[in-house]
Amino acid sequence: MAGHLSELAEDSGIQLDAAWAQILGTRETQQDSACITRWDNGFHLLLLADGMGGHRGGAEASQLVLTAMREAFVESQQTDLPERLLASLQAANNQLDQYLAQHPDMEGMGTTLLAACVDQDHLYWISVGDSPMWLVRQGRMRRLNANHSMAAVLDEQLAAGKVSAEQAADPKARAQLLEAVMGDSIELIDLPRSPLQLQADDRLLLASDGIESLPPETMEELLKRLALVDATTQVDHLLNAVSALERPYQDNTSLILLRVLTEHNTTGQQPS
Repeated sequence: MAGHLSELAEDSGIQLDAAWAQILGTRETQQDSACITRWDNGFHLLLLADGMGGHRGGAEASQLVLTAMREAFVESQQTDLPERLLASLQAANNQLDQYLAQHPDMEGMGTTLLAACVDQDHLYWISVGDSPMWLVRQGRMRRLNANHSMAAVLDEQLAAGKVSAEQAADPKARAQLLEAVMGDSIELIDLPRSPLQLQADDRLLLASDGIESLPPETMEELLKRLALVDATTQVDHLLNAVSALERPYQDNTSLILLRVLTEHNTTGQQPS
């Protein structure tokens, strides 16, 4: 399942190439949801949710929250984008709360949520949970959003000498979420008030945590090699690399990739 968009933003002359796709991994159901919405002036809204709460609960939570977030954002008249993102998150969380009130058997369902909007060369985002967003600039990757899971806490404790490397690497401990959209109060929200200014040739990569089966150095090297190809091809190569690992417990993996194009790289060359 995939989508592809590539349009010129009329006001700024910036051309953005965006694509998304997902794989099931070895799971029985797909609990990730993702979408790209584009306005005529080139404004993009990128949404990704990774559901939790059992097969049925995770799938329904991610789709419900993503759809409600998108609808609230599109319908909003708020011009302050951080406030618009926050209000849309709250609307989605309220919808999940209403759903749970009508379906008490689904108690415990929830989802991570990552929303990024690109307005000309400005990037705004809001996120809850551990779904990562990276900026790829000049061949180097760096995570932009906060990681609301024990993985971030364990890394800090390891650096401070409070836990051993073995304790910090425990996959079950690292996977524990500190926050998620579950219909109740949300304490941890990553919402920068000032935008990040994008540059020519930048790439944004939004993902569910299934992508973390690939070591960071492998991802970085693959993205370097794919720098000049279209977004759809880059997403496909990354997901193929995850599948090629043939991990017995591979999680669902969803990716959204957005490129800021320049004149010399709009042709979509194939990787060598």
